[in-house]
Amino acid sequence: MGRFRTENTAVAFRNVYKTAGGGLPGVAAFWSGFTPKMVESASKGAVLLVAKEALLSATSEAGLSPTLAG
Repeated sequence: MGRFRTENTAVAFRNVYKTAGGGLPGVAAFWSGFTPKMVESASKGAVLLVAKEALLSATSEAGLSPTLAG
């Protein structure tokens, strides 16, 4: 919120559209940053998956029951 406390959703959408010049570039402005965000999300998911599997393996090898291991 911060700087734009009086700005509602409709005004925010209009400002993004106008700032990019309207038309097709205005619509494309809503997708800016999509690819970097997808790369970030995929890498975070991969790290979490590897960490979960490592913890599951370590707890299973330590003799914990599958319920406690997760």
